[in-house]
Amino acid sequence: MSTVSKADGLSAAALVQQGKQFYLIGKFDQALVSWQQAEKAYIQANDPRGIAGSLINQAKALEGMGLQRQSCKVLVQALKVDEQICEIGNQAVTVVPQQDDHTLILNGLQSLGEVLRLIGNLEASQAVLQQTWKLAQQTPTSDMHSSILLNLGNTAKDLGDRDLNRRGVLRLTPDTTTLRCDSQPNIAQKDANAFYLQAIACYQQAASSSASTLVSLQARLNQLKLLVSMQQWLQDNGQRQITQEWLVRSRLQASELIHQIKTQNLQHPLSYESIAAHINFADSLITTNNLEINEGITKFDDIQQLLETSIQQAKQINHRSLEIYAIGNLGRLHEQAKKLTEALKLTEQALQLASSIHAQDSLFQWQWQRGRILTKLGKQQAAIAAYEQSIAILKEVRKDLTSVRPDAQFSLRDNVEPVYRELVDLLLIEEQPSQENLQQAIQLFDNLQLAELEDFFRCELRAAKSIRVEQVEDPAAAIFYPIILSDRLEIILKLPHTPQLAHYRTAVSRIELEAQLNQLRQQLESIDSEQDHQITSKKIYDWMIRQAEGYLDPKAIKTLVFVADSSLRSIPLAAIFDSQHYLIENYAVAVTPGLEILGPKHPPANQLGALLVGLGIERKLEVQGQTRRFAPLEHVQGELEQIKTLLPHSEELLDQQFTTTKFRERVTASSYPIVHVATHGQFSSDPDATFLLTASPQPVNTNELQSLLHDRAQGGVVPIELLVLSACETATGDKRAALGLAGVAVRAGALGTIASLWAAKDASTALLMTQFYQALSQPQGLTKSQALQQAQKSFLRSDSPYNHPRYWAPFVLIGNWL
Repeated sequence: MSTVSKADGLSAAALVQQGKQFYLIGKFDQALVSWQQAEKAYIQANDPRGIAGSLINQAKALEGMGLQRQSCKVLVQALKVDEQICEIGNQAVTVVPQQDDHTLILNGLQSLGEVLRLIGNLEASQAVLQQTWKLAQQTPTSDMHSSILLNLGNTAKDLGDRDLNRRGVLRLTPDTTTLRCDSQPNIAQKDANAFYLQAIACYQQAASSSASTLVSLQARLNQLKLLVSMQQWLQDNGQRQITQEWLVRSRLQASELIHQIKTQNLQHPLSYESIAAHINFADSLITTNNLEINEGITKFDDIQQLLETSIQQAKQINHRSLEIYAIGNLGRLHEQAKKLTEALKLTEQALQLASSIHAQDSLFQWQWQRGRILTKLGKQQAAIAAYEQSIAILKEVRKDLTSVRPDAQFSLRDNVEPVYRELVDLLLIEEQPSQENLQQAIQLFDNLQLAELEDFFRCELRAAKSIRVEQVEDPAAAIFYPIILSDRLEIILKLPHTPQLAHYRTAVSRIELEAQLNQLRQQLESIDSEQDHQITSKKIYDWMIRQAEGYLDPKAIKTLVFVADSSLRSIPLAAIFDSQHYLIENYAVAVTPGLEILGPKHPPANQLGALLVGLGIERKLEVQGQTRRFAPLEHVQGELEQIKTLLPHSEELLDQQFTTTKFRERVTASSYPIVHVATHGQFSSDPDATFLLTASPQPVNTNELQSLLHDRAQGGVVPIELLVLSACETATGDKRAALGLAGVAVRAGALGTIASLWAAKDASTALLMTQFYQALSQPQGLTKSQALQQAQKSFLRSDSPYNHPRYWAPFVLIGNWL
């Protein structure tokens, strides 16, 4: 313990209290300075406990300032734990802090769990918080119990959000008692519903056990916000997998929470957290007005009073960000009540204040809101300008958001995507949009696609050498841009030899379109659904292509290229049926992830060679805590031998030779234009469920695959013309899996990729690949898309069982089709 004078100890303690006062009113930067000074005083006092406590306090201030990574580093210094836990993807389960003070350990671990959540290490956050909860049980009267439960609930809620955004499915049951807060959903239960139930259990337990009215209030607020967001999601996505019982119960729970919060809301001292709670409550209440949750306080006057009080309180503590948030939400309330003139005035007031403090993340939100209001006022040009400013701000802040939390790609997508789509909607609202508006809509769609890919891969793709897709010299290709809006499907069509864009639309809602696309995907995978899938497929054809028939001269147009949007990425467009023919019977088909792709470089047929790698032996692999058996691929050896016969300038790595090290070495050193991979693999939006099997003990994950292939481009070797993943598939039920598949070519430096949307038969895959290479190697020089078309047509026209789309349709060409 300290041997220095009492005055030094008092100085440090006074600085700690000063920091707490600053922190209480949201002056996080000033709190940080005070606690840094306190640390120095404790160092002089040789007080290890005081030093550690000051560091934990500094971490809280840094978290409040939005500097989560720095906060995490300070916490591991305070707790003396492995700093690797702060790295994205690290899922360390056990943390052994080198401190004796029980309260200090709990405080530090709780902060660490929260910061790990904020940087996106959700599994690590949950593990740390569960450990913290176990330690807290040793002190049954600890005041920290309820706040630990609150943090556990927040992490479970984020895990649910992540799964919901990946899979796009929320399967609800009326039972809300199956999970306890401190339990871990089993492997089969790790979906959004299970995590949300766990979060609700945590919030309920935190609210009931808390001695702090503020913690209790926050727990109820978070539970209300979760219930409201679940109901909003169900309403927006037209989900049918819910029971009326759950809906009624959740609305009753929400109404009860509103009543509890209403009576509790003023029972705590004025602080940054209490004002933020007021505003969050108002935000949830505004949303409930659309969801048939009608409690007395949801009336306009009550919410307005709540927000106006928050504005005055924010002014009292001189906190401009809270003031802006309250004013902006007051504008949103007036927008919802159709009091548009006042809504615009308040929104512009929030904009002016946000601009004065350079709050970019806030500016984009209020510019977006301003655009919506101006649209409703009929001021189209002013609305377009507001949307454009919102998007311009987003481009600047998006990198900062994902650098703070790469996993924010999912919530960011939900917040950012509507801005782009609403502006596209505005540009195309006229019956006959101008060519300028059509071009701008395409560019916005391109930016959205590219932003989504960059968020998916957590990296910058704009620096890649690329050309615009319409500049590719293919006089026989028509390029489709299907853009899915809330109430219609817009199609922009680029035809060769004409600068004018064609345009048409179909009046089908996004919910109905995506439901039909999901149904078609399921039907195509089943060999017992030929009539069903043709009926569903014809609907898609009528909505998307029928009106283009007059533009598609079969003598001139040989290839259809789709810049696919959303769920369209998850179906094989070659299998769309016009009532007589599949699309592939008349056209070669390709998909590109955006308007920009790597430049074409198609080698002469006599120079074709490939690096052929395959794994036919049985493998077992631990995937997300579950052992999976991958059956032998008996036809891999024959597949590679057949291809080598067709492409004699090839090299083969089979079974035990196909190690990760050997694969990297040969890809990097060789100049083969084709890399053909025949092994089990899966693409998913979940890094833990994305892999490529080799003979090495550990599978190759997505980032390793990208790095491995990218090394070749960095080494000055000619780019990969074609990457073929013949036995890989996209994860079933994962709406973002196809996005990763689409981005492989761009991210890896390959010009084009052929892969499968679902697992096809080993024997049929080998046969189709052989026929693809046979067509590609012909002297007439077919394009990649045409060679794939020939292989698929040969299946379709045969008398074998493989003529069903189940076998030939899942193989898609992504990227450059030449």
